[in-house]
Amino acid sequence: MSNGQAQQIRWHHQNQPQQPEPQQLLQRPVQSPERRRSVTRKRNLECARDLECDRCARMFPTKRFIAQHLAPDKRKCQMCCKRFRHVSNLVNHVRVHTGEKPYTCAVCRKSFAQVGNLRTHVRGVHSGHTPFECDVCGRQFTQMGNLATHKRVHDADKPYACNECRLSYCQQYQLVRHQKKHRESVSRGPLPPETAFPLSQRQ
Repeated sequence: MSNGQAQQIRWHHQNQPQQPEPQQLLQRPVQSPERRRSVTRKRNLECARDLECDRCARMFPTKRFIAQHLAPDKRKCQMCCKRFRHVSNLVNHVRVHTGEKPYTCAVCRKSFAQVGNLRTHVRGVHSGHTPFECDVCGRQFTQMGNLATHKRVHDADKPYACNECRLSYCQQYQLVRHQKKHRESVSRGPLPPETAFPLSQRQ
């Protein structure tokens, strides 16, 4: 073999595309042309969402997709298309639409949509049981959420600020009550002197 032929063979081997290693071949799944066309068509349909569901306002590319979306499903709400993992959760959710409140308090006759809300009501209003106590002032509460809201009174953080003056409050209802006085003062004159102090300075 001449030098020229040897150079041609070396050049040919150097310019050949590199073959992937056997491990790389295993990592890359081979797709058939039909599969590739199917994936491309699906992506195109997902991009072109022109049709809107009358119940939940979600957009879909074709009528067939809407039909699948609206197909009967025992775990999906027929009014808003929200889907639930458990049928019992769907039953509770449907009461939001119907307004049904089947659970009634035996003491005050107040009705609730969920049995958990009834239990919370009975424990908080009628039982007198207050297991959650503030570690600062000793005030007791029936629910952990109420205790957490109360603890803001002791914190320096007051996130609810009035946009008309510099006063800020630790609870939203206090800000709403304060802003109501601003609205009333338009017809009556300036605010009374006692409202000019922050809540923390009031006795």
